[in-house]
Order: sequence, then structure tokens, then C-alpha cells
Amino acid sequence: MKDDIIELVNLLLKHRMTANQFVFLYLKVRQKDETLYRYLETTRPLSEKELHDLEERGLIINLNRSANDYWADQYHVSEGFANIIDPYLRMAEDFWNLYPITQLDGKRKMLLKSVDKIEFLFSYAFAVMLDSQLHLSAMRALRYLIGKEQVHLRIDHWFEQQKWKSVESELAVLRDKAQQTRLHNDSQL
Repeated sequence: MKDDIIELVNLLLKHRMTANQFVFLYLKVRQKDETLYRYLETTRPLSEKELHDLEERGLIINLNRSANDYWADQYHVSEGFANIIDPYLRMAEDFWNLYPITQLDGKRKMLLKSVDKIEFLFSYAFAVMLDSQLHLSAMRALRYLIGKEQVHLRIDHWFEQQKWKSVESELAVLRDKAQQTRLHNDSQL
């Protein structure tokens, strides 16, 4: 948790963004206007300065009819913000494309990607934005499990349960055993 917050702060600093601006953009990209309004009502709303900053930097487009209107659902995220998250979305696509579509469970096929692809891609992309090592770990673990034909969970469940962590632990044990075997064999020479 502490590392996630540090990663988020680093992300905000890198893109010169306040936490409020990030939440605004995140919820707009995810098309969660209802959640955005609840957030803005219960916390400090975005200031005019924060909104104008996002506009001036080309991250949002204001479709409000009047310059004095600030209706959140009348702002649209621009290509500028898409360019910030694009590398992370490509990583999400890589993961999606590698993940098996189906898995045999006895005699029946289970669909492993029966989820909203766009929603999953954004969830993955934002998680990777906050943890730069996550994508490498997830891909390494997924390749390992595919090789062993042990991918049995739907893609979103695999990701939410952070299955790569247990696989990384298993791989570390295997690496240690291989190293011990090499050392043992070298000592026998």
C-alpha cells in the first residue's frame, strides 16, 4: 500500500497533476460520471484553476455552454491524456492478447475473457501506472502458467487476486533450487 501511494505521488509529480485532477481524469476516462459527481460533492471539488490547467495542457475539452459553467459531464478527456496513458494501455493489450480465451475444465470449455475488455484494459493500465514492475511480473507469471496449462481463472479475477505474486514466489523457489543444484554439481567436479 505504501509503495502504491509513492508510485501515485511520483506519477502526479511526473505529469504535474494534483490528486484531484488525476481522479477527475481517471473517472472521466472510465466514464464514471455518477461516481465523479459523488466524489466532487463529498470532497473538495476541482477548482476553476485546476480545470483551466487541464484545459490549457490539452488534457480535457470543455463542452459546457458558458465559460462560467463547470458541469463535470460536459468535459471530455482529450487525446492529450490518452497519450499519457497510451504506453500503459499497450501493456494492458499485451497482457490481454497473451491471456488464453478459453480453458478446458474437464469436458467443458470455460471462457476466460468474458469481461468488458475496455474496462479491464483501463483497470490494468492504471494499475501499471502506479506500479512499474507489475506488468513485467504479471507477464512472466502468465507465460509460466500458460506453459504449464494452469490458467483457470477469468482474466479479471486473475488480475484482482494478484496471481502473479504467488507464481513469482514459486519461480523464486525454482531458481534457488536450480542454483543449489548447479553449486552441488560444480562442487562434484
